[in-house]
Amino acid sequence: MARRIELLGISHDILAAFVSRNNDLNGYWALGQLRNTMERHRTDRMVMTLTGKNHVQQDPECLGLSERFSTMLRKHVSSRQLKQDWVQQVRLTVEMVASDRMRCSLQVVTDLGRSFNQRRDVVVRRHDPAREFKRAN
Repeated sequence: MARRIELLGISHDILAAFVSRNNDLNGYWALGQLRNTMERHRTDRMVMTLTGKNHVQQDPECLGLSERFSTMLRKHVSSRQLKQDWVQQVRLTVEMVASDRMRCSLQVVTDLGRSFNQRRDVVVRRHDPAREFKRAN
């Protein structure tokens, strides 16, 4: 029998995939590119909503990333045979907390109002194509 507490494990898995070095955007590490985007817009916080139609609040460049994690969320929920409407809101927040650190957090809110929260701090350098290798497709 499916239970909402399984959303705790799903939130952990989604955030682990997001901060992973294997999370790429256009062939490069996504968090390095997000850092550049945040600096370009002079903001220290970016919020992506993974439920509903309003995926990215800050920058349309990140729409593909938001859609990928929204799809991943739906797949995790359905593979555990949970009801999609149990998940009311999912927010992925990226914040600069120091000159070289980002805090990535994920909040999953259920239809009953219960919230599952995950947080990871990650060392992130600026994206520099001259210094990085591009992932082959």
